[in-house]
Amino acid sequence: MKALIVNMVVAVLLLLAAPIFLIWSGVMLLLVVWAVLAKLFGR
Repeated sequence: MKALIVNMVVAVLLLLAAPIFLIWSGVMLLLVVWAVLAKLFGR
């Protein structure tokens, strides 16, 4: 019973963490692209 509860908690945490991780990586990618474009067009 205890193992089942632990598994459910882990599954919920993973479901919550996945979109946050995707958004965070997307933001970092946008920042990198923006920095590269600024360097290219900033001359």
